[in-house]
Amino acid sequence: MLSVDLLRHLKSERAQKKTKEPFRRALFDRINSLVMKYALGETFLERLGNFTDDLLRESVEFDRLKAKAHFEPPLFSLSTEEEYRVTKAIIKKVNNPYLHFVNSPDEILMCGPLFSRNPFLGPDQLARYHFETLLLYELAKENPGELETPGVNHGG
Repeated sequence: MLSVDLLRHLKSERAQKKTKEPFRRALFDRINSLVMKYALGETFLERLGNFTDDLLRESVEFDRLKAKAHFEPPLFSLSTEEEYRVTKAIIKKVNNPYLHFVNSPDEILMCGPLFSRNPFLGPDQLARYHFETLLLYELAKENPGELETPGVNHGG
């Protein structure tokens, strides 16, 4: 009797350990598919390296909110040597958890400034809202008067 109970117990333990976890795409595949889709290269890397608060305020449109684009990266990426290099450079330069939720090149650019302003955003917010919308919210918290005049960009 003891050996039958032990055998049943071992089988049930093994069955519990084999529960399936949902497949999660690798960060490399997400970024690499964006690199390939938008033909990102050296120019984008330079722009990413020089993206300052002034450029951020010029690129953010204060008069309208952007919708988060639907983007479903492939399960695995096959890329050229150049695409691979650009992908690895983007991952190295941005290097924050929000990068897992980008769906476009402009979100890659805004990933760093958004993370530096609020590193505590949840996955639901990051997956649902465009990073520009989240940045507008953070900028409004920093400078509430900046968004009072609708339809006027910060530079004008």
